[in-house]
Amino acid sequence: MRRTPLLFGLLLGTAVPMGLMAQGVPIIDGSRLSNFISRLVEQAEDAVKQGEKLATRTELSEIEDDQLAAYERFLADTTGVTDLSGFEMGTGTF
Repeated sequence: MRRTPLLFGLLLGTAVPMGLMAQGVPIIDGSRLSNFISRLVEQAEDAVKQGEKLATRTELSEIEDDQLAAYERFLADTTGVTDLSGFEMGTGTF
């Protein structure tokens, strides 16, 4: 009976200080790290593609604006100025 408390005390006396000194071992999960890196690469590629799409849309928008302005100039040159302010009263100039 006396051996049990003595053994327990000895075990507790050696386990507690060793537990306080333990620093642990860093664990690097290779598959998790490679998945994380591949997701970062995919996100970077996606960001580049989105930037290219935005640049293309901006360029197309500028072209459309230029075309609309050119059409408005063409329409004004071919039809002249049309005053429709008195159209309903029959006094407008055509």
